[in-house]
Amino acid sequence: MDSSEHLPNSDEYGELPFSEQLIVWAVRFWVQALKNETNVQSELRTAFKLARAPDGHPALDDLMTIITVSAQQRIDIRCTKCSSISPDEERIIGAIAAWQHDYDESHINPYLSAWLPKAAQRVAQTPIKQLSCALSKAGLRLRLRKPVKVEAARTISEVNGENYIGPRH
Repeated sequence: MDSSEHLPNSDEYGELPFSEQLIVWAVRFWVQALKNETNVQSELRTAFKLARAPDGHPALDDLMTIITVSAQQRIDIRCTKCSSISPDEERIIGAIAAWQHDYDESHINPYLSAWLPKAAQRVAQTPIKQLSCALSKAGLRLRLRKPVKVEAARTISEVNGENYIGPRH
């Protein structure tokens, strides 16, 4: 794949197209609910229904569950009001976008390999594909992006643990 096919990673939530804002917001809202031990499934279901992608909700829930229980390191998911996009949020968008652009799992795994073991990467393929298809059916296309290198992400010791899901060592 030619690197000119990729768009640069976005720095700000407000600069993202609606399709990407929906994914970032849904991921953040899902993680916030997990941390607060609240149930927001009805709100997420409604959001995807209003976006004309109702099948996206269960796929997102499955993907986030896989990531949460399988992550080998903390994952930087920002609060719903944060204007910046984390490298890990970029990875989630990138994996879904790769499916939309007809790439196989060898193109999706570089996005997931930063925190998921190979078995979890394989399991995550199904909800990623389902979410990608639901968004595509609704006309919500995600832009391709380069996988964010693991070194580009801040290490666990460099940040406050509030923004993270995954193991706490």
